[in-house]
Amino acid sequence: RRVVDGGAVGVGVRVSWGGGGYVDLRVIEPTGDGIYSGHRTSVSKGSPDPDSNAGCSRDASGGVKSNEKIVWPASQGVAGNYIVRLDHWSACGATAPVDYVVTVNTRTGGAQVFSGTFNGAGDSGGAGSGILITNFSF
Repeated sequence: RRVVDGGAVGVGVRVSWGGGGYVDLRVIEPTGDGIYSGHRTSVSKGSPDPDSNAGCSRDASGGVKSNEKIVWPASQGVAGNYIVRLDHWSACGATAPVDYVVTVNTRTGGAQVFSGTFNGAGDSGGAGSGILITNFSF
């Protein structure tokens, strides 16, 4: 399965999670620049969307939004190694663990899937925070 962005097949990283916490997806580019909710512009043209459950906010129906993605259009991207990190920003007052699934889709159409669980209150992390999920290359 490949990510579709504006009709063009591209590279993408997606996270979904349960448990109601706030999880922040982060990708560090070969230039050292990071793409995440707090830094939404990128030399490589990577674009984060949406910033789900930011600040522990819920959608209008009372449910919790629980997914984020960062995508690159098919014709974009800087050659080199990209680092995927995932930050457990906040448990949002929940006591249940936060289970997550990260999917990395590459230009060749291959997908890597990673899963795990966060426990605790979260770290209110800034740039560079989060756990290492994987690396991929353009």
